Amino acid sequence: MENKFKWNYVVIPAISFVTWMIGRFYTYKGLDWYRTNVKLPFFAPSEWTSIFMWGSIFVLATIAALFVWNTFERGFRFWLIIGLFITNALLNIIFCYLFFNKHMIGATAVLDAAFLTLNVYLLVFLTWPKSRVVSWLLMPYVVWVTFATAVSIGIWIIN
Repeated sequence: MENKFKWNYVVIPAISFVTWMIGRFYTYKGLDWYRTNVKLPFFAPSEWTSIFMWGSIFVLATIAALFVWNTFERGFRFWLIIGLFITNALLNIIFCYLFFNKHMIGATAVLDAAFLTLNVYLLVFLTWPKSRVVSWLLMPYVVWVTFATAVSIGIWIIN
């Protein structure tokens, strides 16, 4: 019986962690500006709520990506889903860079947030026929990113 180490159990969480760290770097770099210069809509979450939600979402999305990698049949749908996970990571980093680092709170950040939202909805839609577990792991992300996009729109409007 051959015991083969599966590198995806290291690589996928590492990609997730690096994505989170880069986003966190840009976010924390701009927090003083955010706290002092940005008017927030009344429904904007607290910093601690955001930290908890994004941390939870990254863990759940990592588990979902591992499920996909380890259980989905290799084919067009599989590679499309993997591409969406990669795109999702990039959109997360880009949003943090644009919003918190470059202070772009207008159309550019909202457009990125909208693409991120669409990306997550597509992930749920494409994984649902193959694995309800993966789709349900992504549902908190759907709810949060939809809400976060609404907050971004609110910030754009009142600033």
